[in-house]
Amino acid sequence: MASSRVLEREVQEQPKRAAAANIDLCAHKYSLLVVIGRTAQPRQTGLISREIERGIRSWNVDLKSCDLNLYLRQFLSYHTASFKGVGHKCLRHSTRVLDAQVLICPSQDQVHSEVRALLSHESAHKLLILAGESVEESGELLFHRGLFSPKHLKQILTELFIDPEVCSSKLSVTLSCPNIGLWRETLLGNQPLCEALTLHVNPPEVLPVMEPVGEFTSLITGTISPPSPFDLLPPPNTVGFLKLSRPCCYVFPAGRGDCAFFAVNGFTMLMDGGSDAQACFWKLVRHLDRIDAVLLTHVGTENLPGVNAFLERKVAESDLSSDIKDDSSKRLISPELGVVFFNAPNRLQTEKQDYADNVLKSTQQAALTLQLLKKLDIKPQPMFQPQGIPTEPITLFQKMGVGQLDLYILSPGKKSQEYQTFMENWPDVGSSLPKDQTLPLTALASVSILLVWHPACPQEKVVRMLFPGVTPQAKLLQGLENLKGLAFLQKPTVTTGDLQRLGEGKRTNRTDSIDSGLSQGQDISSKLGRDWGGKDDVKNVLMREKGKAQNGVTTKEAGKTRMREAGVKQKASEKNSSRKVGSKKEEKTGT
Repeated sequence: MASSRVLEREVQEQPKRAAAANIDLCAHKYSLLVVIGRTAQPRQTGLISREIERGIRSWNVDLKSCDLNLYLRQFLSYHTASFKGVGHKCLRHSTRVLDAQVLICPSQDQVHSEVRALLSHESAHKLLILAGESVEESGELLFHRGLFSPKHLKQILTELFIDPEVCSSKLSVTLSCPNIGLWRETLLGNQPLCEALTLHVNPPEVLPVMEPVGEFTSLITGTISPPSPFDLLPPPNTVGFLKLSRPCCYVFPAGRGDCAFFAVNGFTMLMDGGSDAQACFWKLVRHLDRIDAVLLTHVGTENLPGVNAFLERKVAESDLSSDIKDDSSKRLISPELGVVFFNAPNRLQTEKQDYADNVLKSTQQAALTLQLLKKLDIKPQPMFQPQGIPTEPITLFQKMGVGQLDLYILSPGKKSQEYQTFMENWPDVGSSLPKDQTLPLTALASVSILLVWHPACPQEKVVRMLFPGVTPQAKLLQGLENLKGLAFLQKPTVTTGDLQRLGEGKRTNRTDSIDSGLSQGQDISSKLGRDWGGKDDVKNVLMREKGKAQNGVTTKEAGKTRMREAGVKQKASEKNSSRKVGSKKEEKTGT
């Protein structure tokens, strides 16, 4: 088996080696590849136009050998166009001197393939222009699904040009990419490539202003059309709702971030949404009638774009005309949305969407989330661990005969410095954090939870799921330390019946301890010469003590009552005796 794997790997690597070993360069040929990433707003097309023009004018070519004015005009007149996927378009034209291709909103795999083809082409002069929306810290070029990063390009260059015998003549590659991030550091690092390769990253503009360049950029930007929310998230092809009867958890390929979906019979919950505008969770949740809860663990560009695409679709649905009642309008309805848990400063609600630099920023994404929730009349609920009280779960769902779903909050703490600073000052944190703190504040204030499903059936296993967000490991372990005494965490697997038997055992031990305390009291009472008979005797003693106290209070009243009764009897006897004496006198006088 091992030998077959090695053979298969060699077969797969042979085409790459062959492509790298057979690059015969022609000094009189030129190649141009323009890659346009995703575009969220129509106003961003102006920025893309300037980026393309900057890239072309930075290409240090001999206009006598490659007349760009002529070949760009030919491109405008004779190019071919192909369309594939949501918003994806490909424009291409090739001459004996210049081979030009434009990719608009392509897939990640297609970009990798075309960049490799560009670098493997026989032309000795190559220009790669990367334009569109990029990430604020890394500079990665974003697509509706996937991205193209400096590491991706570095890997392709290494595979093609690590061997010094690859290039028989000099090769010049010019890269025009976002001016932020790690492009220059990654590509111009210490790892040696072929000596004949010269790589230029964002060089200054050297060519004059040319009218065909403006027409070329206008053609490209005129072709760009941001897809609608219904194009990004299409309705299902089938009618009906998906019913999930058993506990299940789906973990989606979420690009740079995370996304998970948990469901039990009667309750569904979505955790984060991934970094792609074509939400990775959509193909599943579009078959549901409701999402009961949504948890957004932190503010970031890697977890909010997918949820924002879903919220934008909800807003677009509400904007549809109410008098349209045909079947097509019914198919545009998405799942109903329940509660949303999201820790975000309220000041972000007034944040303006700034697209001046065509950079995807976490502040913009958080502000967009709050604005969309406000349009949907949904108030985001904060999530934090209360301070000073034992960790208590939040019961999300409970149904007789089905089970109970509990949520334990591990972090952040309500009174923690990171959470307070984040809610009050972010993004203008300034000097609020220690100087030695290297982690971003959004990570320090991230939500981490433990979901526990207790099924009603004693034979079913308790399901435990940890969702850490981007919480640092030290804070995550500290939160788990607070839960180490819980019964369902004592064994790798545990059932509801095991927990019930464990609870009964604890109650039995508690009863035994009470009985042992009573038996010790019996021994003491026997030494004191008293007869104790357990709990009933203790109760009788307490009743007698209570009666004594009551009798002590009413002794005087009882004495007075007895004196009154004696006085009444004495008066009655005196009356009777006086009646007897009177009758005797009457008898004497009568005689």
